[in-house]
Amino acid sequence: MPNIMPGRKEKIVDQANLTSSAYKSGENLTLRAALYENTRPRYIVWEEVVKGLDLKGDESVLDVGCGNGTLLIQLRKEKGHSGTLSGMDISSGILKRPINLADSQILNIDFIVADAQYIPFPDNSFHVVTACHMIYHVPNIDRALLEMARVLKPEGKFALSANSQKSKSEVLKPLKEAVAKHFGLSMFPDATRRFSIEESGELIRKHFKNLTLKKYRSLISLNSPDPYVAYFNTLRSLWDDNFSDSKWSEILKFVEKELKEILEREGRIEETNIFGIFYATK
Repeated sequence: MPNIMPGRKEKIVDQANLTSSAYKSGENLTLRAALYENTRPRYIVWEEVVKGLDLKGDESVLDVGCGNGTLLIQLRKEKGHSGTLSGMDISSGILKRPINLADSQILNIDFIVADAQYIPFPDNSFHVVTACHMIYHVPNIDRALLEMARVLKPEGKFALSANSQKSKSEVLKPLKEAVAKHFGLSMFPDATRRFSIEESGELIRKHFKNLTLKKYRSLISLNSPDPYVAYFNTLRSLWDDNFSDSKWSEILKFVEKELKEILEREGRIEETNIFGIFYATK
């Protein structure tokens, strides 16, 4: 099986790839989120993060790697949060929708393009800093955590969500391995090798105090391969191999065939989804 070329940056942390392909728009995030609509119990990450923060309602909040801006938009619309809300993401494309939505509905949320390794705010700017399922995309994770702590006010609240190494190990992980083996590809980069709830606590403790972790476990259960095929399709731009459209079409057909075999054999496609939210203070 071929390996990544020496010195070649993995696409999962290649910022040019993230902004021009993987997250050039919010489409991939939407397709991935659709898979989790089939989980029981159903946990929505931004809702769980906000619950755990126990906000008063007037705090200044920065969401790092805010993606489509859901946490901040819903915090304003659903929770009536009155404090200053700021979101930043490295991709200008993924921010188009939240920027337009904030303008059109007068939500008064500041969305900016910025790198988590170099947050463009002064020291002690925010009461709350959040980072939801994004830290594994940052080349220098320690640097990003240092920056998040820097812009947080003394005794300010910090929340970071991430996956477990054991998450989606029954179907998705073997499926990636089967694709790599069948097509002679490099193995898909496992984001939890860069950052997971099992092994990253000490890294967070370098920059924050009073660290706690809340874990969530649910079951993905499908009676059709379609949501998983759609999810798998979003991984194309994060794989370290390059694919022609015809080659990727072959891969998706292979994925669909493998999933249909599981469905025929087991009656449903099921696997465990596990993630956690770290909470800390400065």
